[in-house]
Amino acid sequence: MGDFTKAAILIMVGFAIFGLMFLFIENPFSDVGIILMVVIALLWAVGFAFFVRGKEKWWRR
Repeated sequence: MGDFTKAAILIMVGFAIFGLMFLFIENPFSDVGIILMVVIALLWAVGFAFFVRGKEKWWRR
């Protein structure tokens, strides 16, 4: 698989997690729902940044 395929898979997984959160949060636009969504978005962004930065180290194993 090329880099594009792996990135696409990661993005799809992220959207799937987002969709599951919408299912589990009864009212996604309440205060708690918004806070949860922001936290998940931040974690996803940080994880993706680490993935892009660390890609060169472990990608070719």
